[in-house]
This record gives sequence, C-alpha cells and structure tokens, in this order.
Amino acid sequence: VPAFQPTRNGYVVADRDTVFVVDMSGANRRTLAWIEHSSETVRFNEGKCDPFGQFVVGSMDVLGGDPVGAISAIAEDGSSRTLVRGIGVANGFEWSDDGGQMWFTDTAAATIFVADYDGERLENIRPFATGRASDGLVRDVDGGFWNGINDVGRVVR
Repeated sequence: VPAFQPTRNGYVVADRDTVFVVDMSGANRRTLAWIEHSSETVRFNEGKCDPFGQFVVGSMDVLGGDPVGAISAIAEDGSSRTLVRGIGVANGFEWSDDGGQMWFTDTAAATIFVADYDGERLENIRPFATGRASDGLVRDVDGGFWNGINDVGRVVR
C-alpha cells in the first residue's frame, strides 16, 4: 500500500489509483475516490491528511520518475481536484501551522518545494531545498524539517 493515514474509526488508504476508507478491522472497505493517472505506469506513492481535513495524495512514474505524476486533494465527500502536475516522484507532504504553506518533495527532481496553500490550490510553487533526493519529509516542533535521503540510508535535518 503506497500510503495510509489514521482516521477516527479506521484508515484512509491510497492504493494504485484508488483512495478508500477501511474500518479498524480492515473488513469494511468503502471507495472514496478513483483517480485516472496520466499513464498506466503511474501509481500513488504518498499521502497525508492536510490541515483542512482532506487526504492529499501524490503519484509517481514507476518506470523512472518521468514528470508525469501529480498531487491531488480528496475531500471527505470523495470529490477530488488536481493541485499540481509534472511530478516525477511525489513524496513527503508537510504544512505550516496555519495551513497557508505546503512543502512537498519530488524525489526524481532532488528538490523540496514550498507553495502557498489554501486547501483549494497550490500557488507560487518554488524550490525550498535542492540537491538531495528526499524520500519523505516531517516538520518538527521547532519548524525544522527532517527527511530521508533516497538510496543513501541517511536522515538529515
């Protein structure tokens, strides 16, 4: 499973092209959204709940990180919208305390990006840190970022 996050009663899960909700037992599964990817070689890779209660999910090209992936937001009612296209390998999502900024990594581009975010759109996307193929991202209580470096076996702040 590429991504999952806990909910009050279970988990929201992203599979290859489907986002679904399961209860704690895993027995009851309800499809929340299905996303048509840009090609058959694209699948979900990362997902996390944003400060607005949506499941934000990103995709990747499994054959080499060509920039054909995207980042989308899935609302509780199952509606979805694409926030950004042209992603090689979507990884590591984080938000500012007020939700007004979002950081995300594109492992294939060896870049962490930051953008203005309001729960509806990503705007003013710009590089935040470059030169390392980040795999995951977490923001600590001091506002610093920790990320795993792909294929190196190292975590850096």
